[in-house]
Amino acid sequence: MLPVRFHDLRHSCGSLLLSRGIEPKVVQELLGHRDIATTMNVYAHALKAPKRHAADVMDTMFPRLAVGTTDGKAGVSL
Repeated sequence: MLPVRFHDLRHSCGSLLLSRGIEPKVVQELLGHRDIATTMNVYAHALKAPKRHAADVMDTMFPRLAVGTTDGKAGVSL
């Protein structure tokens, strides 16, 4: 079994908090980063679920917007 370093726990904590929807500014402050850019550059991988959720919300806001066409060419139809 590999030893768990403090840094590993810290990284897991930051990733899990962001993946659960905790505001990045809060995570930044908890981790002690000077600026939010550090937090986002290191932990952005944890934000895939919120990006998917944002796309799903946009789909509900514009339900009549169909992306793509039946002929396989990209496009938008209204």
